[in-house]
Amino acid sequence: MRISQQVSSHDERIVLLHFEGDLNASDCEATSKIFQEIIDSKKYFIVALMENVTFVSSPFLGELMGCKLRLVEKGGNMVIVGLNYDLRERLIQMGADKIFQFYPDTHTAYNHYHWEYTQTAQVVTITLPPKLQSVPAVRRFIAGIAKQKGYTARDSFRIETIVDEIANNAIEHGDSTQPEISVELRIDRKKFELLVRNKTLMDKANQLKYVLEANKETAQTGDTRGRGLALVKLISNSINVSIDKSGTEVKITKMREDS
Repeated sequence: MRISQQVSSHDERIVLLHFEGDLNASDCEATSKIFQEIIDSKKYFIVALMENVTFVSSPFLGELMGCKLRLVEKGGNMVIVGLNYDLRERLIQMGADKIFQFYPDTHTAYNHYHWEYTQTAQVVTITLPPKLQSVPAVRRFIAGIAKQKGYTARDSFRIETIVDEIANNAIEHGDSTQPEISVELRIDRKKFELLVRNKTLMDKANQLKYVLEANKETAQTGDTRGRGLALVKLISNSINVSIDKSGTEVKITKMREDS
């Protein structure tokens, strides 16, 4: 076994450990010592790079589990990157996937780190043509992101409902000359934010603001969209409408439910 370490240039709180060759029981003591030195330096997040590892023994895997536990006790973590397919499948058979997260590259591991520990929001921006038939694909795509990020099925369904209603409204009540609708998703471990921007005629924009912020329904005039906007308000945590000469921006915030 060969093992080397370096502080990540991406984030100095992360240490990259490069493993090479066979990882056997005889390597456990040296590995434990390296982990303790890293912990003593007050760095608690480790990315174990194993693209050049050819074998992992059961005793060494047990040692890695113990090392991860020491990191977790300090509020940190360790993930494994770059395993070849055969070795990854072997470790899964040994139950390692219940303890470690496996990632194909360091970029994905860094995303995990920022998602779990720095609460950094991930942002997706979409522009869509002002046509109602473009909305279903967008709402399913955004709901799929929420599910992939660990949001509950109920949360994901409600997010899909919010996207559907607000995007459809931006198209139906937008200026007929607008070239596109802008949809921006900001999602982190605690909340989901949706920003929809469009070009709206001032009278329609003011009506939208009245419906959303005053929680009034326009159903008495036969406007089914008004009932939908009232539902959005019910299943969201906050709604803000901004109107200026460039158009209308609707910002919806929904807090994540406990899993």
